[in-house]
Amino acid sequence: MGSVSLSAIDILIFASYFVLIVALGLFIARKEKKTTRDYFLAGDRLPWYVIGASLTASNISAEHFVGMIGSAYAVGLVVANMEWGNWYTYSLLVWIFLPYYMRSGLFTMPEFLERRYNRTCRYIYAVTTLVTYITAFIAAILYAGSLVLQALFGVPLVYGILLLAVTTAVYTIYGGQLSVAWTDFVQFIVLFAGGLIVTLLGLGQVGGLSRLLTELPEKFFVYLPAGHPQFPFIGMVGTVLSSSMWYVCTNQFMVQRCLGARTEWDARMGGVFAGYMKLVLPFIICLPGIIAFSLFGPGRDPNQIFPLLVVRLIPAGLVGLIMAGLASAIMSTISSALNSAGTVATLDLIRPLWKKEASEEQLVDYGRRVGVAIMIVAISCGLWFSFRQGQVFLIIQNIYAYFAAPVAALFLLGIFWRGTTSTAATVTFISGFVLNELVDRVLFKLTFLAAYNSFYNRAAIVFFLSLAILFLVSLFTRKPDPEVVGQICWRPSDLSLRDKSTPRGKTVLLVVAWAGMAGSILMVYAALAVFQWLHR
Repeated sequence: MGSVSLSAIDILIFASYFVLIVALGLFIARKEKKTTRDYFLAGDRLPWYVIGASLTASNISAEHFVGMIGSAYAVGLVVANMEWGNWYTYSLLVWIFLPYYMRSGLFTMPEFLERRYNRTCRYIYAVTTLVTYITAFIAAILYAGSLVLQALFGVPLVYGILLLAVTTAVYTIYGGQLSVAWTDFVQFIVLFAGGLIVTLLGLGQVGGLSRLLTELPEKFFVYLPAGHPQFPFIGMVGTVLSSSMWYVCTNQFMVQRCLGARTEWDARMGGVFAGYMKLVLPFIICLPGIIAFSLFGPGRDPNQIFPLLVVRLIPAGLVGLIMAGLASAIMSTISSALNSAGTVATLDLIRPLWKKEASEEQLVDYGRRVGVAIMIVAISCGLWFSFRQGQVFLIIQNIYAYFAAPVAALFLLGIFWRGTTSTAATVTFISGFVLNELVDRVLFKLTFLAAYNSFYNRAAIVFFLSLAILFLVSLFTRKPDPEVVGQICWRPSDLSLRDKSTPRGKTVLLVVAWAGMAGSILMVYAALAVFQWLHR
């Protein structure tokens, strides 16, 4: 595969994009940020459309443009389950978790675990979060993004990593959450435009969607058997219940922009908006993989499918926009992860353990210093990945699996059942790491279960085992103070908005918009089920 030939206009568009994003981030950052709420939570000034766009842009990264398109090329639309399945997790976020998060004045997700359980859980989750963000969210994305830049444009890996890291760090560390959210809004528009161009030009090359459905019906199957080595449907459902719930509902990386909303309605509507984007995303991230299968046939390296499509489809003059779209996906993920990592490090570790008397301005200063340190470590890890030339996507998935399932269990049962105890939470959290090893190295080694050995099945099994441990240990350990947990656990009254001054029309709009999002995705599932049944 050859690299893409860049015209002068392509180079100008790409260079201008970097200048624009940094300038925008610094322009927004000009406002003083003397308090932790200003710096870490955007001073509660984010509107719903910025929250929804930021949630979407932060979620899309080089892993999607490389890994998801490649998986769709190899297997088909089944990979879209990881997007469409999130109608459930965004529903939980909007109606269950956000009401408590917003009303309690939370800054971080580890803080929730301390309020609901104990400090031990808070510190374990804070450290785990920090390690995960540095390795899987920043370093691995830097490496994956630089791989694409190298494949497409011949940019050396080291230079690609440094370009993406330094550019993103400048406005993120200086401007905080407000700069991150608004630059994400711009990046959301650019990456969607870039992805849409690839999809539309690809459909034009293969004769349209109807021809793909006719020639490659098996690529549009979304229900694969439990023994499928990569995407077992039952295992994927379990993963949505666990890993996806952790990612959307309990992950600082995602929830932080909701916590900076100007109103509770904006926070919830932002979640609904992001849910609609999950409905659309497979058509610009998964469908190109199927288009590539039609164009190139089987046997290609899945990790090279996106570069192949760009070389084949994109004319000079539009390549710069595609490059900007790819850079948007990478930078928005890195900026959000860097900001969230700095927040957790400062508020969950530095303040409670070493700087209890620090002023608001000092904590903001610590947050910026920590951000610099985190980025330096992440760059080092990214460079280490580049020297090893390893398969980073498997690393990312394994990092998620080793703590996402037990964390999801702690949050889910902790907010729904008042009887969950702090002792049970600590036992479940620690045992989650052991359970992953046992399932992977013992359970799946048994002859009759060997066919079900996949990342998705493992995550599902650990999640349900974690729920069982949390429930059983809670039955035999000291119960929490009813008054305390009564203020944390979910109540039916939480479905309504706290701010009674919110116009009734906006409340109705929220409910109708959510129902439209959930209903649309479920209708897509029903239509694909019928399609699959007719073509078996």
